[in-house]
Amino acid sequence: MDRIQDNRQPYRRLCWILLGILLLSFIPLLFLGRYDAPAGDDFSYGAEAHLAYVHSGSILEAVKAAWGQVKSSFYGWQGTWSAILLMSLQPSVFGFAWYQITPFLLIGMLAFGIFILCIRLFREVFKTGLYFGLCVGAVVTMTCVQLVPSPVQAFYWYNGAIYYTFFQGMAFLSFGIMIPLVLKESRKPVDRSVLLIFLELVLGGGNFATALCSGIVLFGTASVLILLKKKTWRRLVLPGGALLASFLANVFAPGNAYRKWTAQILEKPMGAGEAILASFGAGLKSVAAWMSLPLLGALLFLGVLFWQQLKEHREDAAFRFPVPGLVSLYSYCLLSAMFCPSYYAMGNSGPLRMTNIMWYVYVLLLAVNLYYWIGWIMTGRHGREGSKTQWVLPAAVLVSIVLCAAHVVIGKGYTSAAAFGTLHSGEAQAYYAEAKARDEVLRTDESDLIELEPFTYLPFMLYTGDLSTDPDFYANQDVALFYEKSRVVIRS
Repeated sequence: MDRIQDNRQPYRRLCWILLGILLLSFIPLLFLGRYDAPAGDDFSYGAEAHLAYVHSGSILEAVKAAWGQVKSSFYGWQGTWSAILLMSLQPSVFGFAWYQITPFLLIGMLAFGIFILCIRLFREVFKTGLYFGLCVGAVVTMTCVQLVPSPVQAFYWYNGAIYYTFFQGMAFLSFGIMIPLVLKESRKPVDRSVLLIFLELVLGGGNFATALCSGIVLFGTASVLILLKKKTWRRLVLPGGALLASFLANVFAPGNAYRKWTAQILEKPMGAGEAILASFGAGLKSVAAWMSLPLLGALLFLGVLFWQQLKEHREDAAFRFPVPGLVSLYSYCLLSAMFCPSYYAMGNSGPLRMTNIMWYVYVLLLAVNLYYWIGWIMTGRHGREGSKTQWVLPAAVLVSIVLCAAHVVIGKGYTSAAAFGTLHSGEAQAYYAEAKARDEVLRTDESDLIELEPFTYLPFMLYTGDLSTDPDFYANQDVALFYEKSRVVIRS
């Protein structure tokens, strides 16, 4: 018992260090949210709920109106019912200033999902302990956030981020809840089953890439349990049924027919077979293209951490790491599958907000595969290991820092640094002042035609686009509807 306690102490101290660094890195990101403002589809999806709230002052009436938006979209545009419900309740529905909570919601959901999954996976599957799982979760979360392809579409534009980042964080959470549900045969955790059923129901009504990823993981887990003759696969029947029913309702919604017709005019959709082949190609390209110096540094740090932990517990390891090649193949297929819906619908890999969630999955899969391969190598080795290896982890930390610094030297940056720069330059404050001034004009000016000044400050961490000089432009019409105006234009 004392030996186990001693072995866990280094990970406990390291855990608090990594969590402290992670929280410090979140400070500029969350503070930048003070200057976040609604844009684009925030107005179109939130209009009905906003008007209901303005005229009634009741949150319940706003929620009812949001369900009305779900119904109209389901029959007229797309079947992603749970996502549309959340989009329709975007924070500025209840007041312009409430939009500032957007990065708290998005970063919070993503980090929470990653941490729960890492804790459950490493603690209950690989038997490494709580603090070790927290260490892995901190490194994975930091990597996902600091190197995300599009920060504004990941954390600051509510409509796009809630549809992708929030749902992917929810998917990670569902995977974490699934693990103890299927591992512990002697228990009957009804509360976990109910929560998992609810999450799968919601995920099935979200974006297709996350829903497909969730389905592959859930049904893949059930298949492995059946092959291993574990009766706990039955606990996944109801969650799987909820996901499948919700996803089928999503796919076969009447509104999708109109959207598909529109896509055939504006995009170049692919056939099913062509989309699958393109997805595997995109997955292979992404595996290579997304590798970077700081990602290598994170993997080096994790690799040394994994090696030390596995070396300490090699003899009494409860998990034997079978067929690592099959695990890597499954990981590649899972990542590639997430590209398939966008290739099928649009003929391309999708917008950056979709790329963001594939990046999160990519980083997490890299960490899991790294641990699995090191575990497979270590459990297959015999003989006495050298004891003088205290220098290995500090050396790995030093090399990781050098690689992360080199990333800056070659002209690349990190999300937190970009947020700090946007705040320090005053761009964020100036952009928010202009957006706030627009809101004031739109709420108080009773003219039939509202003329707004164009944005002069366009911080890339916050800005997603502006209105047009044409009052018939769809974005202008969305803003006019949101504020109950006849026409809204931008001055030439």
